[in-house]
Amino acid sequence: MNPILQYNGIVLLNGYVQRLFVFEKVHSLLTQTNDNAEKMNNLISLLDTLGKIETDFTQTKKISEADVEVTQAVLKTTRSLMKEYICNLSSEASFDEKIAIAASTIYAEEHINNGVIELGKLFNPDILDRYMQQIPYHQNRVALVNRIVHKKVANELITESETQQIDKWCSDVIQNKAGIDLDLNTIQRFLKGKR
Repeated sequence: MNPILQYNGIVLLNGYVQRLFVFEKVHSLLTQTNDNAEKMNNLISLLDTLGKIETDFTQTKKISEADVEVTQAVLKTTRSLMKEYICNLSSEASFDEKIAIAASTIYAEEHINNGVIELGKLFNPDILDRYMQQIPYHQNRVALVNRIVHKKVANELITESETQQIDKWCSDVIQNKAGIDLDLNTIQRFLKGKR
């Protein structure tokens, strides 16, 4: 088993669960409904489970066989939920849906970047600098999408440039949606310590 690949698998899986959680959270904020409470609670539970496994891993630099099985179960659930998520990835999506799609992806990317930084601290200091340099980039994107969500919830005017940015981010996600299943397959191999 390759612990570097396994940790990378945990980071990527956590990023996908984070993506699903943020999508549901933003959807809930924008629609001002709680119709997805059960799904939100399920996602929080998955994030807690992965957080514990990640914490244990950072202390031991390995993952137990039991935790490998748990991550595979989390991956199976994530794969199912991502099928639903992919159904939302359409150029015909409403602006609210586009905001949720963009926000979920931006948060996931920041989460993964932070996880790779931790991976660098644990195993490969050479990658630290490159990913540390990306922190401001991710923070700026998160700040912008947060501002747009806040404005939308408060019924404030969203500027044309903000609208264009959401459209661009969403378009990028739609163009790359075929890569989601490939990512999930890669995560499955990584969790088992295989390339």
